[in-house]
Amino acid sequence: YVAGPEYGTNQPTGATIQVIDLSDPAGDMLEGASVDVAGQTSSRWQMDEFEGVLRVISQPPQWNLQLPPSVQTFTVVSSNELTPLGRTTLQVPRPEQLQSVRFDGPRGYAITFEQTDPLFTIDLSDPANPKQVGELEMPGFLYYMDPRGDRLIGLGFDQGNPEGSITVSTFDVSNLAAPKMLSRVNFGGDWGQL
Repeated sequence: YVAGPEYGTNQPTGATIQVIDLSDPAGDMLEGASVDVAGQTSSRWQMDEFEGVLRVISQPPQWNLQLPPSVQTFTVVSSNELTPLGRTTLQVPRPEQLQSVRFDGPRGYAITFEQTDPLFTIDLSDPANPKQVGELEMPGFLYYMDPRGDRLIGLGFDQGNPEGSITVSTFDVSNLAAPKMLSRVNFGGDWGQL
């Protein structure tokens, strides 16, 4: 899957995801179907295929944050046919951009960019009806999330923390409706960068 912005009146609006079929043993690639999604996909982690369903969390362009991030699912019939399956919008406390997204089987996770950010949890067990089910507000934000079953490990940034601005956090996500931070370690000094 390859994603790129669509432009309208010289400004990106949504995005198109293009399927590239890599199944030929000789290595020949074939252009397959394409699907339009509601917003931009700026990271490979914003797209994922699981059990024949493509899941996408997209966001409006940076200058149009009045529109919330969108979760969309598509049935993958073949590389030449994807059909829309389900859609929901994430309810975020204020207009802002996505910072990090990850999928893990029937679950999805999203973090936004503000310095005090919720971890949003998404139930994808019924791909036709994706649902935002929980959130956990925490200081800073996460650059990267690594799902490990009922645990989530996050590498992030918490500027101004006297213990260090770079963070590694572990979360209990066994109950998607009530994610919990189990532990956080800060390091890197006041101005550490990732």
